[in-house]
Amino acid sequence: MKRFLSLLAAMLLLLPAGLSAQSSVDGNALFKPIARYLGSGDTGRLSMWMAPYVDISVGSSLNITSRAHAVRILDDFFASHTPAGLQITHTASQPNLKYAVGTLSAGGEKFSVTLFVVYTEKDGFKIQQIKIDRSTSIF
Repeated sequence: MKRFLSLLAAMLLLLPAGLSAQSSVDGNALFKPIARYLGSGDTGRLSMWMAPYVDISVGSSLNITSRAHAVRILDDFFASHTPAGLQITHTASQPNLKYAVGTLSAGGEKFSVTLFVVYTEKDGFKIQQIKIDRSTSIF
C-alpha cells in the first residue's frame, strides 16, 4: 500500500492541472458519464468508454484484458457489492491523458477508484486503466 501511495504521489506531482492540448473536454466533464455508469454498475454503457484492452485491478486481482473480460470482472464485483454511487474527488491531465481519483460506495463499503483515460486520434478518450481497492483511512 505504501508503494501505491508513493507512486500515486509521484504521478500527481508530474501531472499538470491544465486541460489537455488535444481536446477541449475538461476532466470534470469527461468523468461525469464515466462516474455515473461506474457508480450505478452500468457496465454496458461503461464499456463504450473502455479501450479495446484495459488494465483492471479489483482488490488483489490485476488483469490486462479485453474490454469484454473487464466488463465481466466488474459485473462479478457488482454482483457482490451493489453500487450506490461514485464521487470523483480529484482530476488531473496532461496531453492525451486524463486521471481521476474517487470514492465508490458499494455494498455498504467504500472503495478507492483510480481511472486513467487516454486520447487517441482514432477513438478519442478511452479508459485505459481501472483500479478499485477497499478504502483505508490514512488520517
